[in-house]
Amino acid sequence: MGEGTQETQDHNPVDNPLQLSYCYLKMSAFQNSLLDARQISSFLGVKLSTWKRWSREFLPPDPKARMRSGQTRLFSPNQAFEVFLGAHLVSFLKFSIPEARKIIGGLRQWLRTNGIFPETSDANPEVLRRRQQLQVVIHEKEDGTFCCESKHTVSVKPTTGRGTNVIEEVYEQEWIAGARVEDMLRIGFVCFRVLEIGKVRDSFDQALRSGRSKGAPQGEAPLANKATIAPE
Repeated sequence: MGEGTQETQDHNPVDNPLQLSYCYLKMSAFQNSLLDARQISSFLGVKLSTWKRWSREFLPPDPKARMRSGQTRLFSPNQAFEVFLGAHLVSFLKFSIPEARKIIGGLRQWLRTNGIFPETSDANPEVLRRRQQLQVVIHEKEDGTFCCESKHTVSVKPTTGRGTNVIEEVYEQEWIAGARVEDMLRIGFVCFRVLEIGKVRDSFDQALRSGRSKGAPQGEAPLANKATIAPE
């Protein structure tokens, strides 16, 4: 898959603070809802303080909460997923928080275009199937910066070569916006880490579906309507 060495090993997603489960499930009616921090932390199985800390790291201040002291912040699906993704980059792939912020910033438009954000409809089965096979390869360079390429696996099949078992993989590769000519030639690459972006999105969906099926914690207000929040 090109030069460099992969830094991370396979992991058990349950060990992560956000308890990623990597199940392939479609998004629910959460696409049209808002949730507060207590609801999201309950659905994801994390402490409320943990969710609030991650949200402060990966989202700008809420202008409504700043104008009205004591007002509860409500999270759109895209905002909640962005926090979830940031926590994954830090907890699993061991990026620093500033590095994770830069990576998400560079990926944001690509995430929208490829249906990764939850507010993108899953109505097209082909889009869903493609998303489940998507990876983002994050390359670290000698100067400490990063560049990214997407990888979509088309097919995987076993084959035999020279007496050993070989896996033949066919995939589509695309450099994500911001890549320079020298990046495409893999000049100055040190190592890479693989973000299983399709699986991260699906585990986010599964956690919220599971949480909503159990109902919000007692004392919680019902889900707010998306129309009550200003566009992002």
